[in-house]
Amino acid sequence: MKKAITLIILCIFVIGVLSSCTLGHIKDENGKADTSLAKLTDEDILAKVPSYTQVAAVKNNFNNKIEYEAEKFSGVTVLENIPYAVGERLIIKSDIELEKGNLRVVLIQSGVIIKDIPIGEDQTTIIEESRRDYELRLAGESAEFELEIEYEIVEYDTTLGGN
Repeated sequence: MKKAITLIILCIFVIGVLSSCTLGHIKDENGKADTSLAKLTDEDILAKVPSYTQVAAVKNNFNNKIEYEAEKFSGVTVLENIPYAVGERLIIKSDIELEKGNLRVVLIQSGVIIKDIPIGEDQTTIIEESRRDYELRLAGESAEFELEIEYEIVEYDTTLGGN
């Protein structure tokens, strides 16, 4: 009897977890042609504690490279913190494919959105004279996407002009 009750409770928990993945998605209200965010605002993106819901998602971060894909994503998440990026420039190379929904990827510095990372293949964003901590955030509304973002901090060449 105790095993049966435990099994029932476990089943209820698993069903609750699986069904919660589909709750809370933000509907794509502006249609397929317009991929800009319709409901999420800059304030939502900059929230101290962002929140999101996703289905069938996989994210990998390794050596300044982020790979992320989801069948359905709504809300805001931090993709990467780039601490103390002091150098001649910060180079961000991106490949972002959006199949459905709305999506925005932004670069934040000191609590301010300073750049949108463009959606599309083989994109490059350059921040000259990088001096601070940066944060990459993703915001989506029922978005189905695949992205790959790689960043590099180019340091000053101290060997030039030193002779």
